[in-house]
Amino acid sequence: MKIDNVNPFSWGEQFMNQGRVISGETRTLFTSGQIAWQDDANSPVGISEYEPGNFRAQFERALWSLDQVLTEADMSRDDIQHIKFYVTDIDAAMANLDVMMDYLGDNRPPQSLIGVAALVLPGLMIEIEAVAVK
Repeated sequence: MKIDNVNPFSWGEQFMNQGRVISGETRTLFTSGQIAWQDDANSPVGISEYEPGNFRAQFERALWSLDQVLTEADMSRDDIQHIKFYVTDIDAAMANLDVMMDYLGDNRPPQSLIGVAALVLPGLMIEIEAVAVK
């Protein structure tokens, strides 16, 4: 078995890898939770939340981050086999399901929508984890 860590961003490398590819007969990518972040030199971790209070914008930005990890691992949205959405507002998530449907296209992997009290940065409303296989 061969393991390759995937880190298209430098932030957070001291805490985690953004993804991990495990190679064998197939390649499997497990991603860390992708969030709606923006570079912030004044933050102790180098990032801050993106569009506080705007669930739709945060959803789209977190999916953008997921795309960056998929691309770095030479995978695409079509390779996603499981996806989890952690949200601080279930009603907002349900009102924005079109964002997820547009993102996934014809791919309909198993998925979970999980309500949580808070995420890693104040103001974040969504975090996305995925497993992709190619």
